[in-house]
Amino acid sequence: MGRGLLLGAWVSCAFAAAALSSAGTAHATCLSSNGLGNGGGCTSAYGGSETYTFGADGTFVYSQLLEANLYGCIIKTFLYATGTLTVDGARLTLTPKSARNQVSKTCGRSTDELLTLDPSSYAWRVARAADGSTGLYLTSSDGEEAGPFAQR
Repeated sequence: MGRGLLLGAWVSCAFAAAALSSAGTAHATCLSSNGLGNGGGCTSAYGGSETYTFGADGTFVYSQLLEANLYGCIIKTFLYATGTLTVDGARLTLTPKSARNQVSKTCGRSTDELLTLDPSSYAWRVARAADGSTGLYLTSSDGEEAGPFAQR
């Protein structure tokens, strides 16, 4: 499989509550998990999406949107990064050149910061799912696999 299989936009949507570490501590008198309340009117909900766009010129754009509603506090985190990508066999390396993280909260201070991100290297593979669709899978150095990312 050549580099051409990686080019284009690959998209995945995933729930990402754990990634909202910037949400801080929520204090409430009831317990809620995965958007399900205890019947007493206390609920939380979360979701997110991420997009990788790989250009034929060796560039990438990454965006991630996470949103949570924690007991009435709405938290939105948007991460946007651009840079270059290199492919060496089954290894894909993303080298960010610029990155920005914006966090907005209805219950606290919002932030907007420029980030310096280290390069990230992934094993990559393209596989066909049971439904016949083809997706890109990225595996980090710690063995965590993300995907499938579907071509658009």
